[in-house]
Amino acid sequence: MLLAAMLAGALAIAWTSLGSWALPPIGPPQRDYYNLLVAGFRKGSLALDLEVPEALRQAENPWDPAHRPANVAPHDLSYNRGHFYSYFGVVPAVGLYWPFRILTGRDLPQVLGTLAFSLGAFLLGAGLWLRILRDHFPRAGLLTRTAGLLTLGLAGGQWVLARRVSIWEPSITAGHFFLLCMLASGYRAISSRRPGTGLALGLAVGSRPTLGVAAVGLLGFVLAAGFPSRPAGRTASLRPILRAAFAAGLPCGVILTGLLAYNQARFGSPLEFGLNYQLTSVYEAKARHFSLSFAPFNLFTYFLASPQWGRYFPFLHPIAPRPMPKGYYGYEYVYGALIVCPVLWWAGALPFLIRRAAPALRRFAAALAAMAFATTAILLCFNTAAARYETDFLPWWVWLALLGWSLLDDALAAGAAGVALRSAFAVSAATSCLAAGCASAELHGILAFENPGAYRRLARIGNAPAAFWERLRGYRGGGLAMDVEFADHPLGSVEPLVATGVEYEADHLFLRYQSDHVVRFCYSHAGDPVVSSADISFTPQRRYPVRVEFGALFPPESHPVFDGWDPAAVAGVKHWVTVEFNGEVVLSESAAANDASPGALRIGQDENGAYGRRFAGRVTNLRRTDWRRPEMDLRGAGDLELELALPSRTDAGGQPLVEAGRPGQADMVGLQRIDATHLQFIYESWGIGVWHSEPVAIAPHRIESLRVRLGPLLSIPEDSPLAILRRSVALWRGDTPLWWIHTGGPVDRNPPLFLASNAIGSTLMGSGFQGRLLAAHRALALPEWHAGPFESLTLTLGGRGSGAEPVAATGRGGQGDVLGIEWLDDGRARFIYDHWGGPLQTSPPLEWPAPGLHLLRVQLPSFRSLDRPQAKAEEQGRLVVAVDGLPRWDSPVYFHPAASATVAVGRNLAHFSSVKPELSCAVLAVRQEATAP
Repeated sequence: MLLAAMLAGALAIAWTSLGSWALPPIGPPQRDYYNLLVAGFRKGSLALDLEVPEALRQAENPWDPAHRPANVAPHDLSYNRGHFYSYFGVVPAVGLYWPFRILTGRDLPQVLGTLAFSLGAFLLGAGLWLRILRDHFPRAGLLTRTAGLLTLGLAGGQWVLARRVSIWEPSITAGHFFLLCMLASGYRAISSRRPGTGLALGLAVGSRPTLGVAAVGLLGFVLAAGFPSRPAGRTASLRPILRAAFAAGLPCGVILTGLLAYNQARFGSPLEFGLNYQLTSVYEAKARHFSLSFAPFNLFTYFLASPQWGRYFPFLHPIAPRPMPKGYYGYEYVYGALIVCPVLWWAGALPFLIRRAAPALRRFAAALAAMAFATTAILLCFNTAAARYETDFLPWWVWLALLGWSLLDDALAAGAAGVALRSAFAVSAATSCLAAGCASAELHGILAFENPGAYRRLARIGNAPAAFWERLRGYRGGGLAMDVEFADHPLGSVEPLVATGVEYEADHLFLRYQSDHVVRFCYSHAGDPVVSSADISFTPQRRYPVRVEFGALFPPESHPVFDGWDPAAVAGVKHWVTVEFNGEVVLSESAAANDASPGALRIGQDENGAYGRRFAGRVTNLRRTDWRRPEMDLRGAGDLELELALPSRTDAGGQPLVEAGRPGQADMVGLQRIDATHLQFIYESWGIGVWHSEPVAIAPHRIESLRVRLGPLLSIPEDSPLAILRRSVALWRGDTPLWWIHTGGPVDRNPPLFLASNAIGSTLMGSGFQGRLLAAHRALALPEWHAGPFESLTLTLGGRGSGAEPVAATGRGGQGDVLGIEWLDDGRARFIYDHWGGPLQTSPPLEWPAPGLHLLRVQLPSFRSLDRPQAKAEEQGRLVVAVDGLPRWDSPVYFHPAASATVAVGRNLAHFSSVKPELSCAVLAVRQEATAP
C-alpha cells in the first residue's frame, strides 16, 4: 500500500508537470534561460547566451519601463553592461543542466529538469517521513503512513507548483529539494549524533537566495546534534557543537562565497543577485521589495483568505479583493492555507504533546519550526504573494502538522474518540490533497489549454455530484428573461445589467448610455474586445422585455447535461452572446465566457464596479429561459445541411465548417469573413492545395442556411457509376449553388466527420468556427443508380477541366465506347466519341465559359442495350448530346453492347487512350432517365 501511495504521488507530479504521459524530445536545442545560461558558461561568460538588441543597448535607462524601448527585452531577466543575466538561482544550471549537457551533448528540456527536482523532493520526503515513523512511532497505522506521505508531497504547494513549468519553477523546485536534503541530513545528525552538513543549505540558497533564512534551521540542527546528552565540562560540551558547526558551516560557506563572487563579477556587488536590474513592468531599483508593512496583508492572504467557492470543477476561484498596502505589487492564485489545507490544524497539537516525544524528535521539531517561521517571515514581508512561493514555506508547516498528528495518534486509545479523531484526520488529509489538485487544475487555466481532453474528463467526474443535485432540484441553468425599466437619468455612462463569475474570471453584460434615452447592450469577457449592439432608443419608466444568453449562464462544457451533444453544438451554446430587446435580437455575436457558479450571478449590480456598481432602473420578473439541444442528426450518408449564425468579426481568419479524414489525409471546407457584407469559402485538401471562392454576399441577419457537399463523405461505393460525385465539393444556399470545385486528392472511404472544429490540425484554419451552429442534418438518401437499360444521363457540371476527359462510358477495354469532352483553349469545348476499333468522332465546338453551371444530357445508344441477351458484337444507333436544354450533337454512331456493370460516369475505367482517367470539373449531380416508352 505504501509503495502504491508513493507511486501514485510520483505519477501525479509527473503527469502534472508534463501535461500528459508523453516525454518531451531530448535533442532539439533549448531556448529556456537555464540552458542559455549553460551555453554562456560554456563560452566563458557569466551571462546568458542571448543577443541583446541594439535598441536596448542604446537606451539611456533600460531598467525604467517608461523609457525602455517596447518589445525588445526578454521577460524577467536582469540586464547590466550589455549582457542578460539571470536573477534566478544558478545552482540548477550548474548542478543539473550543465552536467546533463556534458554527459549527453544535448540540452535538457526545462520541464525534465524541474520534474527531476520535484520527484526527488517527493521521494526524499516520503523516505524521511517513513523513517521518522519507524524510529519514533512504530505503532503508526496505515492511515498515518499513507496519508502523511501524500500530504507531505502534494499539499504543501508542490502539486500547484508542478502545473506550470516556466522561468521561475526550476529554481523553486531545486530550492525545495535541497532544503529537504538539509532536513534529512539534520535528522540523521540528531539521530546518530554525528555532525551534519550545510552543503544542502548552500545549494538551496544558490537556487533561491531568499532561502538563506533557513540557516536558523541549520543552526538548530547543529545545536541539537552537538548538544551533549549528559552533563560534562564546559570545554567538553562545546567541542561537539563546534565540530558540528564546522561540518555544517564549511561547505555552506564555500558555496556562499562562490555566490558572492558570482554576484560581484556580474553586478559589482556581492549582495546583488540581479533583483534591481530586472527588466519588468516596474522600475525594480525603485520598487520596495521587502517591508514589514506587507506582513499583515500577506499573512491574511497566505493563511486566512478563503477562495470564492464554485459549484463546478475546479471549485476554487480567486479570493475576494482587499485593499493592498502602499507599494505592494499584487497576488495571484493564492488561497488561505488554513482553509484549503486543513491538515495544518493538527500542528496545534504539537506544543501540547511534544513533551511526550523523545529528545531527538523534540530537537528535530524545534529546528523544523525555526525553519518554518523564518521562511514564512521573509515571504510575509515580500511585495507579492503567489502560489509558486508557497513551496518555500508551506511544506514545513505540513511537516509540523503531521508530527502533531502522529503524537496525538500515538496517545489515542481505542474507542469512539479515537475513531472520530482518526476519521477527522483522514478527512483533513484527503481534503488537503484534493484541494491541492483542484488548485493545480485551476492555475492560469494551463490544464484546460494544454490538455483539454484530460481537463474535460476530470471536470466530468468533478461535476457529477453537482449534476445529480441539480437533477433532483430540476435546475438546468440557461439564459435569462426579465423586464427592464430604465431610469429617467442613468447613474453614469455605464451600468451593470448581468454579471457572472468573480474577479478576473467574471463576464459582464452592461449598458453603455449614448444619451439619457439611447443605450447600447455590451458584453465583456476579460482579454477579448467588447462586443456591442447598435444604438437603441428607449422611453424611461417603460417596461421592456429583455432576453439574455451567454456562455457563463449555462453549465460548463464538461457538465453531464451536455452528454451526447456534438462539440460544435456545445460551442454554439457556450461561445455566443445573444440579447433580445423588446422582441428583437439586438446583439448576436461570438463571444467567449468563463464557467461560473450560479451563486456568482448578479443582476443589476456588481460590487467590483468594472462597469458600474448599480443599474439605476428596475429589473423585475426575472426567470430562466428554456433551452434545449440544437437539432443535430448526422446519421445519413449524403450532403450536410447547416444552419449557422455568422460572427460579425472580419479578422477571425479561416474557420472550419466540415472536415473529413485524419491528419495527413483529409479534406476541409471552411469560410472567412472578408468584409462587413461578404464572406469567402475555403477548400483545403491536405498536402495538395487550398482554393478560395469568389466573395459571396452574406445572408440577412448573418443567418446562413447552407447545404455542404464534401465529396469524400458520401457513402458511395467506388465501383458505382455515381462514385464521381465523391470527387467534388459544393455549397448551396437553399437550392442556389454558391461554389463548387473538384476535390484535390483521395481520402479514405467513410472518413471521420468533424463539424465546426479543426480536429485535423490545419494551419490554415482556426481552432473552431467562431459563429454559432444552430442546426445540422445529413441527408439520409443518396442518388440512386439502377442497373439495366435506360434512356439518358443528365449531369450538372461546374467549371472546366483540361485536355480531353471522359463524360460517360460503357464496355471494357477492346470492346467499349466513351463520350468525352475536350476543353479548348479559347473558352470553348467540343465532344468526342471513341468507339473502340473505329475512328474518333468530334462535335462542332461550343461555348463553355468557366463560371456557372451547365446541364449536360447524354444519350449513348449503348445505354438502351445494356444487359441485352444475344446482342451483336457491334451495332449502330444515335448519339445525342444537349447542353443547357439546347441540342449540341446528334450523330449516328457504332457501339458495342455492354453490361450494366461496365457503365462509368466521369471516369475512364476501360483505359481509352483518347481521354484522361477522370473528369476534373466539378460534378454536382448525376441522374438516370428511364427508357422512353
